[in-house]
Amino acid sequence: FLESFKSEKPREFSIPPQGDAVPWENLIESVVQQKKVAETELLINRFLYLLFIAFKKEDWKEVEQHSVHLLKLRGRLFDYWMWILSLEQKGKFEELQKAIDELNEVHPNSDINVIAKGLVRLDSDTANETLQNMDYSKISIPQSIGAFGRLCFKADLHELGTDAIHFAISRGVATSADRAQLASRLYDLEKYDDGLR
Repeated sequence: FLESFKSEKPREFSIPPQGDAVPWENLIESVVQQKKVAETELLINRFLYLLFIAFKKEDWKEVEQHSVHLLKLRGRLFDYWMWILSLEQKGKFEELQKAIDELNEVHPNSDINVIAKGLVRLDSDTANETLQNMDYSKISIPQSIGAFGRLCFKADLHELGTDAIHFAISRGVATSADRAQLASRLYDLEKYDDGLR
């Protein structure tokens, strides 16, 4: 027969902690300072996986948390965009401006900068030309295509915005905000069946 469970008794497999008891910020800081390559890659893979899950669930708090961890570990353009997108979706506009400024310092010549800046302030004089010159199918981060489409709607480039959001939906990277803007546009055009898709 099996012995009854005793939590104090040592065993081969430890009890997993309840909640997220790991101090990730301290662990990340330690791994980065000690330049541990294997551990860094492991943490990057962990947070990327969790970030993609959070993005699909549109859990913007988790997207923000995981993207900030990735920024500390590697600081790629993708990490900045996901951080910016999470702040925009949560309506944290003061933090959003700071994040965009930081993005511009680290990655100054990126197509994502145009989209990120447009989330805060869209310059009506240059927006049309700038957005029309961008090919949404070649934007470096697919998760930004829907935001590009929403910016096109703001700039009265409705056809381009519709096409971009349809493309984002087909790639599985559109957010509910993107879909809502598209549905609203299709409703205005009285394309009710298309808006329900």
